[in-house]
Amino acid sequence: MSVISDIIRGSSGHVSRNGYQFDRVYVVSELSGDAETILIQALITPGIPYLGDLHPSIRNCYVEEVSVEPESTTIARVRVVYKNPSPRIAESGKTIEYNSSRSSKITDKDRNGNVLSVTYNGVDHRHGSIDVPTTERTIVVSYITTEDPDTDIDTFDDSVNAAGWHGEDARCWHCVASARSSNNGVTWEVRFEFYLNRNTWDRLLEYTDENGKIPDDATETNGRVLTRCIRESNFNALPFVI
Repeated sequence: MSVISDIIRGSSGHVSRNGYQFDRVYVVSELSGDAETILIQALITPGIPYLGDLHPSIRNCYVEEVSVEPESTTIARVRVVYKNPSPRIAESGKTIEYNSSRSSKITDKDRNGNVLSVTYNGVDHRHGSIDVPTTERTIVVSYITTEDPDTDIDTFDDSVNAAGWHGEDARCWHCVASARSSNNGVTWEVRFEFYLNRNTWDRLLEYTDENGKIPDDATETNGRVLTRCIRESNFNALPFVI
């Protein structure tokens, strides 16, 4: 069998919000047999690209479809469709989930950040920590891309928002990012999870005396300090918009 590649007639290319598409056309001759046999012979002829093959000259452009039509009892025309999704993300494959669940937390402060206390005989006494109900809100974004997501994962995984994002103040969203490929890096399934803490993900450090007690007169400037334990990143530079 003989193959002529990159036939001008019938080849095409176009770009859309989902990326690029290029169609290459091949003519396979010296075929024989009935119609089904001719079609199969044309598809498996050496030199005809197969699903997942890389375009010979266009980066990150892979075969997604191969079709064949007979032109005679010995000749068939094969169309190979290459696609390169948008360089950052294939928007048609993006899913967004908004979740909220009920839980509880231990706190020694009221909603305004004041230490819990009880007045007895005209004297304020520190109450200590209590268990209060709360909700946990998450946003999950998942998508498929042909771009290696390693840089994005390194940039955003285990980080908090450096500035206001998605209606909340800085350091209120904690990102966990991951990716996997089941076809040796041809495409990647990427997942970003965002966890909300409206009190920020900063952590409070408190001085304790030799008895393990926090002094009653401890304040934000004396005996207490908020510490930023998680690195920050610019969530406004994420590879998607939600």
